[in-house]
Amino acid sequence: MIETKAKKIKLFFLIILLVVTLPLIAGLALGFNFDYTISRTSTDAGVNESFNFSITGNNITAVNITLPTGFTFVSGSNGTSVSSSNMTFSNSGNILMWYNVTENGVINGTDYFWFYAIVSKSATGTYNINITTKNFTGQFNSTNVSITVYETVWSSPKEWFYVKPRMLRLNWTTTSNGWYVGNITIVANRSLNASTDYTNITIKVLNDTETSWLMRNYSQSYPKFPICREGVPLIVRDVYGNENNTYEYINGSSFYNRTVFTLVNKHTECYPGRYYTNTFTVQNYSSNESVNLTIYLDIPISVHNTLSNVTGLASFDGRISANESKYHSFFFNATNSSFGEIVNASGIMINLSSSADVDVFLFDNFGKMLASSVNKTHNVERILYSYLPQSPAMWEIRIFGNSTSPISYNGTLAFTTLVVENITGTAIKTLDFGDVNVSDNITKSIVITNKGSLTLSNIKEFIDLYAVKRFEGTIGKNFSLFVP
Repeated sequence: MIETKAKKIKLFFLIILLVVTLPLIAGLALGFNFDYTISRTSTDAGVNESFNFSITGNNITAVNITLPTGFTFVSGSNGTSVSSSNMTFSNSGNILMWYNVTENGVINGTDYFWFYAIVSKSATGTYNINITTKNFTGQFNSTNVSITVYETVWSSPKEWFYVKPRMLRLNWTTTSNGWYVGNITIVANRSLNASTDYTNITIKVLNDTETSWLMRNYSQSYPKFPICREGVPLIVRDVYGNENNTYEYINGSSFYNRTVFTLVNKHTECYPGRYYTNTFTVQNYSSNESVNLTIYLDIPISVHNTLSNVTGLASFDGRISANESKYHSFFFNATNSSFGEIVNASGIMINLSSSADVDVFLFDNFGKMLASSVNKTHNVERILYSYLPQSPAMWEIRIFGNSTSPISYNGTLAFTTLVVENITGTAIKTLDFGDVNVSDNITKSIVITNKGSLTLSNIKEFIDLYAVKRFEGTIGKNFSLFVP
């Protein structure tokens, strides 16, 4: 009999809970306003994070906070500034519900709500936390709060600390004083007890071993650059700017502390292409607790390596692995003004020869494809392009090939500073003869001028003549094209 009463009591409580919360979770009839603040708008993946909200409004009798997938509510961590005798709490998974149990359980003004949630280690990007409120007359209002989750990688085997980001890209967009730089942040696991799990964490960033060096991802050459022969080491700076000072306490008196190291690459003189490692190691100096980071370094074609500002010629090469599914990228400054490495550049030519069929593509700095060469009958590709930008822009040469055997390739990038002008000195890109008859004889005068400082010799002129036929109309038509 006692057991039966207990079941009835549990069932009665469940029914009351559903009656109170179901309307709040279901349809929302908007009819009043409320304001909110949140203590944080970002967090790190894998942490047990605190969230504090303030809710401001009139006659609010219930507050729901719904956590997104990837966030897990920590049971018992909830709280509110509203007296527990007037407002109670329950949760259904990640739906957190505060609702009034007396007429005094009403928000008139500002009250506070807080809780902890564990963020998944695999979470990254932007997530929405939903806030829904109910007022005294049964009306609802709802809004979303955006939370940014930063990607992390955790140490093993005991997860004493984590590092963010897990992947770092160093290139011309991260330049400081002519060097490529990037920051990594090391954070102690605040869920551990400093007095029992560890006394402190002393971090060592292993940039002084070859396993942490950035290797030539495309197997590109290293002539004239012996420092690039075995790989590209990174310089590590601590928070005080000291270089290669790779030891740092991040625990001390507070076991939730952050240490920032700056990784610096000085070697833009290395052969152009991508350099890579997935074993850049951060470890606790006194144990085997460690984590590996992935770092990419893109060194563009420039006057620091293979580009000559006298001839305008540059070289690049590489080797595509067998059954490769990814393309190779080489970057260069395409600007045709004083911001470019070749001042007043007016056009480029890309030549590529390879041991098997590959395709070449040219992309601008917005990721738009500008030109391509996809010859299938021989192993030579060529792109000519003359519409260079005036504002600073790094363009990309993409090379793709797929074979059961490795493919070696050699390429040249040639700049020109020749400009075609009419007799008035205005630059022109094309000669438009308009509509002509077979018997017409039209003469146009052009002037070819070297607007830059490149030394150009053996200049040859090639002319392509083609006809354009235009069709206009407002209704659909069928066209047949005959290709010789």
